[in-house]
Amino acid sequence: MKYNILFDFSSIVSGGGAQLAINFMDMLALHLNEIDMNPVVLCPAVGPIRDNWNNHLNIPAYHNPSQYAPRIRFERNQLPKIYSSHQIERIYTFFGPGLPHPKEIISYVGVAYPIICNPDSQYWKYLATRSCVRQKVINKFRVNRLKKYANHIIAETPIMAERLKKYCGLKNVHIVSPAPSEYLKYSERSTDSPPHDVNRIGLLSGIDQHKNLWRLPAIAYEMLRDGTTDFEFVISISEKVGEKLLEGYPQVRDYFNFVGNISPKKIESFYTNIDTMMNISDLESYSNNYMEAWTMKKPIIASDRDFSHGILSGSGYYVDPHAIGDTAKKIIHFISEKSIHAEMIQAGAEKLAQLPTQEERFKQVLGKICD
Repeated sequence: MKYNILFDFSSIVSGGGAQLAINFMDMLALHLNEIDMNPVVLCPAVGPIRDNWNNHLNIPAYHNPSQYAPRIRFERNQLPKIYSSHQIERIYTFFGPGLPHPKEIISYVGVAYPIICNPDSQYWKYLATRSCVRQKVINKFRVNRLKKYANHIIAETPIMAERLKKYCGLKNVHIVSPAPSEYLKYSERSTDSPPHDVNRIGLLSGIDQHKNLWRLPAIAYEMLRDGTTDFEFVISISEKVGEKLLEGYPQVRDYFNFVGNISPKKIESFYTNIDTMMNISDLESYSNNYMEAWTMKKPIIASDRDFSHGILSGSGYYVDPHAIGDTAKKIIHFISEKSIHAEMIQAGAEKLAQLPTQEERFKQVLGKICD
């Protein structure tokens, strides 16, 4: 049976989700003449997905506004017309809260909102009261929308799937593992280049509270107090944002390198120029950082949380970002103990081998939504 399917990418405006969504679009373009469907695409009005969408494919494409009020108007006025004119039977939302739709349409929604199903996370402990209230209102909206419109939920890990069921009351939850980006390929030139003078620890991250970049200045300060100076944090935020991050810690300025936003197709150069990947977030579904580090043969310093242990196992070196002194000591130990890096890299290679390719994942998703 040939389905009319709306592929919804409209909630993804940046970050690792955008990179994976663009990979999925590439697969859609590559297999367009083979798949038994009539696709329609809904893109965000801004960001790399809109910029990368290849419209010469002759697939009908629409743009959903990113601002709240115009988005609501679009969903009320334009979306029903899109459903009707293209006789949409299925919706696949790559990541997001899903779209409102009539009952005759079946919706599959990829959910990567760890914030809605981690009420026990330390993230909430350090969030300002006003921000906490606001975020919980947003979470309630997301969960209610998913319950109302998502006929099927697609999660990335068993831990995420169980949390969505337990804390959000969501049903029909399926697991489809993520796939590493096609824009990242390891080559021996990464190891042929001269070693860095210092240990370059990379963080591909925004400034959001749960990412815990705000903990780094104090961690760096403690490392300096210990006498350790052979390190540098390389972070994908702008100089302006970075300078604000370092306010109150002028002593550590020389140990931070702010390289700005990295486009999905230039991600490889970032990894080539670091020694270690670091992700100390309190909340993750399945971070791109993990898969990218495995691909590029980099050891990983990770937050000591259930999601990271469940994904990384032996390929992660675990720290608690809120235990400043202890984390500083552990990073110093990690830097000095080079022998453990090779073991972590090997464990990462084994984890990577268990993941599907982008093409395999694309076909798995189509198999779900066309079942």
